[in-house]
Amino acid sequence: MKKTALAVALICPMLLSGCGTEIDDTAYVVAIGVDKAEEGYNFTFAIGDPGSINGGGGEDEKGDSNTLILKESQGDNIFTAGDAVGAAIGQRINFSHGELIVFSEAVASDGVEILLDAITRNLDQRPKLVPVV
Repeated sequence: MKKTALAVALICPMLLSGCGTEIDDTAYVVAIGVDKAEEGYNFTFAIGDPGSINGGGGEDEKGDSNTLILKESQGDNIFTAGDAVGAAIGQRINFSHGELIVFSEAVASDGVEILLDAITRNLDQRPKLVPVV
């Protein structure tokens, strides 16, 4: 009995140590652009650049500040396109810091309910994601 209690006492802290996602392994999307494609949608993701946001420089050759990284992808919904961008940049895409989603007139004329419904049902979303046409 003492050996079992000792084993549990040693294993529990290891299980609770939190080997979660590191912040460097996560790309935080702050804005999303949506346009029609031949099949599905073209998505443009504005991803916050942690190097420039936390004071790590973030200036290009001209001295202009680069606080956003723009990446494009195609997909049927925002999550498949986000997964493709995440795979391309080697980071997990996180939409929890999203502030704005911009729909083109072509997308808006067909209706945005399906796209917005998928976004609002995802628990990672912030209620502050503002849709704009």
